[in-house]
Amino acid sequence: MTDKSVAIVTGANRGLGLETSRQLARLGHHVLMTSRNEVDGQAAQQMLLNEGLDVSYHPLDVRSEASVLAVVQHFRQHHKRLQILVNNAGIFPDPSPEDSASSIFNAEIENVLNGFDTNTLGPLRLCQALIPLMDGEGCVVNVSSGMGQLSEMGGCCPSYRLSKTALNALTRIFSEELKQTQIKINSI
Repeated sequence: MTDKSVAIVTGANRGLGLETSRQLARLGHHVLMTSRNEVDGQAAQQMLLNEGLDVSYHPLDVRSEASVLAVVQHFRQHHKRLQILVNNAGIFPDPSPEDSASSIFNAEIENVLNGFDTNTLGPLRLCQALIPLMDGEGCVVNVSSGMGQLSEMGGCCPSYRLSKTALNALTRIFSEELKQTQIKINSI
């Protein structure tokens, strides 16, 4: 069991999640990389291990309560305290913004529900399960989007926009309820 500062990054197999994992590890944190695609996640882990970084990998589907609980159990077996949680895993369930099918008038409820399940409820599940492992001190970052900002709200892509707007609200609710702790939570 390590005493080292630990960060968990979701959707760490590529893009922002991979680079966030790299930068956190370079800052001296042990990074527990997670992703739904285990093959890609292990390849990303190996890439960072080859760079001499302190990372490990565990599969995680943020839509699955059982998968979230498996990450919690894995964490408890190998680590003492969580310092950082980066909720990066996300999907863009709408057609391309240039496609007329991306209009709210054509929005498929299944896409809206998939967007919420991954982009909003996934971070909710993880915050509920992992913030208690921070012992009152740490940092949570929810990766949002300008498309979720009410001040920048436009047309198209309702499944994505709604899920990211709800993620921003979720962040504000957690922030209010964590005021008496030293846990900071923000959307970026």
